[in-house]
Amino acid sequence: RRGRRGGRDRGGEGASRRDPRLEAIVEQFRPLQGRPVLGVSITCDFAECAAPERNTVLRQITRLDRGTPLRPEDVADAWLRLVSTGLFRDLRVDAAPRGAQVEVRFTGVWAVVITDLRIEYDRLQSRLYPQQFRSEIRKRLSFRKGSSFPPLQADGRFSPADQAEIDDQRARIADLYERQGYEGTEVEFLPEYHGENRKFVELVVRVHEGRQPEIGQVLVQGNQAFSYSRILAALSTGERVDFWRDLFGAFGLGRYAQRQFREELKGVEALYRSQGYVAARVRLEGTVQRRDGKVFPLVRVREGPRVTASFEGNESLDDEELAAVLTFEGTGAYDETEIASSIEAIKDLYQEIARYYVEVEASAERTPTDGVHVRFQIDEGPRVYVRAIELVGSKAIPLEELLAAMETKGVAPDGVINTFVASSGVLQDARVINDLLALRNLYYDQGFLGVRFRCADPRLDVATWTARRLQEIRPSDDFGPAMDPSWFAGRFDVWSEDPIRNRCFLVESDADPRLVTLHMELSEGPRTTVDRVAIDALLAGMDAEMRDEAFALLQTLGLVDDVRRPIKGAGLNPKKIQAIRSFVLRYFHREGYLQAEITPLCFSESGSARSHADCTTGRLYGAHIDRLQFDITPGPRSEVDGVLLRGNLLTKPAIIEHELLLSDRGALGTDALFRSQANLRSLGVFDSVSVTPIGRTENSTRYAHANPTTVNVVVEEGRYQIIDTVLGLQIASTPLSADELPVLYTAGISARDRNLLGRAVEGGVGFTHANRIDTPQDVSGDDASWEVGLFFKDRRLFGTRLDLTVEIPFEQGQTAQRDAYQQVFSAKTVVGYDFYNLSYPAEWGRGMRTTWTLEFHRERRRPLTRASERPPYDDFDNFLSLAPALTWERRDNSLHPTRGWFASLATEAVSSDFGIDPDVSFKATLIGQTVHSFFERRLIIAPTLRVGGVITDRREADLPGDFLYKAGGDSVALPVRGYADASIEACRARDIDPFCVDVFDPEDEDRELPFTVGGRAMVSGSLELRWPTFLLDDFWFAAFVDVGAVAIQWDRITDDDIFPSVGGGLRWLVTGQIPLRLDVGVPLRATAFSPQEPRLHLNIFYTL
Repeated sequence: RRGRRGGRDRGGEGASRRDPRLEAIVEQFRPLQGRPVLGVSITCDFAECAAPERNTVLRQITRLDRGTPLRPEDVADAWLRLVSTGLFRDLRVDAAPRGAQVEVRFTGVWAVVITDLRIEYDRLQSRLYPQQFRSEIRKRLSFRKGSSFPPLQADGRFSPADQAEIDDQRARIADLYERQGYEGTEVEFLPEYHGENRKFVELVVRVHEGRQPEIGQVLVQGNQAFSYSRILAALSTGERVDFWRDLFGAFGLGRYAQRQFREELKGVEALYRSQGYVAARVRLEGTVQRRDGKVFPLVRVREGPRVTASFEGNESLDDEELAAVLTFEGTGAYDETEIASSIEAIKDLYQEIARYYVEVEASAERTPTDGVHVRFQIDEGPRVYVRAIELVGSKAIPLEELLAAMETKGVAPDGVINTFVASSGVLQDARVINDLLALRNLYYDQGFLGVRFRCADPRLDVATWTARRLQEIRPSDDFGPAMDPSWFAGRFDVWSEDPIRNRCFLVESDADPRLVTLHMELSEGPRTTVDRVAIDALLAGMDAEMRDEAFALLQTLGLVDDVRRPIKGAGLNPKKIQAIRSFVLRYFHREGYLQAEITPLCFSESGSARSHADCTTGRLYGAHIDRLQFDITPGPRSEVDGVLLRGNLLTKPAIIEHELLLSDRGALGTDALFRSQANLRSLGVFDSVSVTPIGRTENSTRYAHANPTTVNVVVEEGRYQIIDTVLGLQIASTPLSADELPVLYTAGISARDRNLLGRAVEGGVGFTHANRIDTPQDVSGDDASWEVGLFFKDRRLFGTRLDLTVEIPFEQGQTAQRDAYQQVFSAKTVVGYDFYNLSYPAEWGRGMRTTWTLEFHRERRRPLTRASERPPYDDFDNFLSLAPALTWERRDNSLHPTRGWFASLATEAVSSDFGIDPDVSFKATLIGQTVHSFFERRLIIAPTLRVGGVITDRREADLPGDFLYKAGGDSVALPVRGYADASIEACRARDIDPFCVDVFDPEDEDRELPFTVGGRAMVSGSLELRWPTFLLDDFWFAAFVDVGAVAIQWDRITDDDIFPSVGGGLRWLVTGQIPLRLDVGVPLRATAFSPQEPRLHLNIFYTL
């Protein structure tokens, strides 16, 4: 297919040095070669081309400086660079002689620019439930907002080449649907040209989605072992669903999707193999029969003989465990090779449980049903452990260091097995091979490039080689008289560096039948060493950050010590040299020397003579290097010579230029390009960003020391004016004994502009509302919530890396802990900073963020409805608060993490007294979580801890809502599942302390209706385990333990204040991304506000 990467030249983007147009330009200008260049002019059919700033940059790109002798190749290069900008639909060049001089003139046709690109569906069904989302369709298009689009000819049609390109785009989208089984998809491109000389176009891509054909019946041939219904049960065709087929067909039921059908047939084949038909093949016939608008796919089955296996002599492992490691099912074969492979797999399994001397024999026979039965006879042998490891030949590296690098350990040097580390003494061939590789790597790191192991002669079997080696090792113990050593010489010794292909260890039985001794022998060979790495001049030119990185690398390689002094005689190998070379090369690339060549040189001294040579492995072997040096040919330095912006239809050029770490005549390094691109993406207003240099071509030689380069910045602007709507249902936390579930509806709408006035700032207005679905008319009920407000976001406050968020909302609803109903008018300003901006390229700042929140809010509260009575509001109170916070997010995913950790420290100072000496209350809350995964992320464990404290002398009524601590519930500030919201509090419905004076209302003379009272000390936490159900993708089981404690103050927390709960539930990642959680929590204690009965919790977008 042809397109952006392989099609015709759209705006010149596909031009290359092999383009015949370049050769024509060279021939055109050859008669003028050598004449001085008078100047360069660039004209085209669009005013933007003549704009002074734009035209200046375009002329800079040509590199045809005034007064320089004209070279035809330079003119061709200039044309190629101008074409590569993508600004021109067509570009021609000619010459205008002016006496002895010559003026080079470029005349172009400006490309048509796409100002808006929309993807629309032509049917309501597709708009509500599209078979392919717009984002997937957009990926198949080479057209982008801000890029070029073919113009119409005078007859209102596209040129043949342009039409072919558009047809190719249609075919790509249609192919996307066809791969999913949708037939009859049609795509229209509807351009609407406008602007000066019709140089702008709004493009609509209208998609008529095809349909998956209906399945008439699945035809199956060749099945004998499995019935037709059993095969059909593995296919999600919905063939037997005849009612409402058209309705459910929208979701794929009863429809034919060839790609999905083939995948499901693989499952049928796997089912056959799991039942012993290891050579089974299940294939879809290439031609699908059709009749009356339905398809009848034909499935051919070749079952082959059934292979069964039995095991005799196995006591330590059951039949299911042994059958699971047989190789027949995976390879689809049952010949002698696979029988031998299965034997080895069984031996490996037994070695894992310390049965090293297991013996396995197998025999195969035909069954009366023409199947094959394989009988495995097993002699498990004794359970043995490694008493000790005898390693011969180590001299340069201490034996203790070598043994520490091995996974296999001697666990009974005195004959007594240490049960705490017995697993390390389990002898396994695969583990020992890994140990030998670890030893080889350790020696290689120390400069021993030729370490060898003594291995078995491949002409001898393992038993024979072991016996002869033991005769040599133990010449006069239990083996009889000593033999002449000459008898051993060269008979069964193979010295090899590859312990995978060769057996390079032997096992000696012990007098104690439970123990063995592991023997290994190595030859270290000569060592390659170096006294110092001579890059002092380079280090002096680096900035402090790069210099620290260089010394960190040298220290990691073992070439300098902790105080950055060279370690004389340090081990050296080619990998270390390459690591240093790569670092030096990266440094030069960062400085703009993109064609730098770095050659390592190894200097040796002998008396007064000094010599150097290249650092190949052959020359390094066993050599002592006085110093390692690098011969550097930097080449021309790439320098920034202008910036060309494309695609910014609305965004101000100054906004883009501010994000570029590029300055005229400054170095154009790889780091500057990468970070400039990252900065532009972090603005959040571009769908894609490309920052590429337009510099000197490879064959040009005019600039020997510098390469003036124009940077081409191409951005794709997204949709900025967005209206979001939300409509949904939710179930509030409720006891399982409740007669009905409290179902709430949620509705919301927001309008925002993500790029206000082209300044990359965001502003908008939003509204949300929720209420019980059975009482929507109760607009002030406890379950009714309202929020409306304005918001503003600036990701580059005053041009810095600080970000600013301003919100002015009105809120009415329950507090965050759901213990009261409130009305709040507020104005909030949040200034934040991401420390990754400071640490890059170091990783310590990744995920670390601080925010400073200054908020003024005016609020009033009332208690929740009790005994069918709704209390009145209290008076309005005004509060001013400052809340610094620091978070460090290192989890792989904040919604459904599988590894990493998270920490947060939130503090707040608040006062309602705006005088000179205000009474200020303080609050601090620390949250920590760590997430661990095991068994390839099949088991996830996530412990969480929260600790908080408040310093205040004020009553709860004189503080903002949620300032004091209350716990209980789910999706609240302090969740403890199984308990009612805010039911874990400080006073436990008892007026036993002056702090608890607000437990009872003064009018409640009988003291029957207590209130919850928040505490000044809090500790809570949870431990959650998650594991997949293996039934459905992205469907997980969960078990948890929650605990919470709230007290009047820290020194009064006792065991009686701790309220734990346990429970379990389900986790569903809807579409693999949106987390849905259903939990049942069982409290282990009752509180005054929450009985000891299970509660149901259901929420979406939860956090652990």
